[in-house]
Amino acid sequence: MSDAIPDIHGGGSGTSRGVTVVGNEEGIVLIIVLVILLLLSILGASILSTSTSELRITGTYRTVEDTFYATDAAMEFAQTSSIIYSALIPGSSDHWPAAGSGTILDAQGNSTGNPSSDRNYNEMPINGKTVKVKVDYASTGPVPAGFGTESDSGLGAGSGFKANFYVVEVIGQGTNSTQVGLESTVARIVPK
Repeated sequence: MSDAIPDIHGGGSGTSRGVTVVGNEEGIVLIIVLVILLLLSILGASILSTSTSELRITGTYRTVEDTFYATDAAMEFAQTSSIIYSALIPGSSDHWPAAGSGTILDAQGNSTGNPSSDRNYNEMPINGKTVKVKVDYASTGPVPAGFGTESDSGLGAGSGFKANFYVVEVIGQGTNSTQVGLESTVARIVPK
């Protein structure tokens, strides 16, 4: 019996110890593994960055949505409040609030007496958002069609009523410098 190690690679005398290196590929597997690890690290970092961006977008969307709802509620108040339209008398008092006299309002729309940050608007808190409200008298004219007056029912030319037109401006302030603005025209039907 011979003490020689059998040559399993088929090219030697069988006297070498260990595995014969074919083509001198020392360490190439290590380099390939490191490159794959680097690529996976870059992929993981970009996925985390995308997730963070999507969370910020979702948070901003929610903030804008909440601010819009608060602004819409203030618009509903400004279009229907008897407090506002009893203070607006065409020819004598055309602006609510009067220029430079804006105050902070309570939840019912009554003035607290504290000045607002923008003196040309009244401010009111709605659902944690600050909403600025301003109503201006625009003009007086005939009643618009579709308001159910005597001209619509065929009873005459509608000589008993007129419409006072007002421009309602509402600006909602949310967090993250979010701002939502709404503007509307309101026609209030009054006797001539």
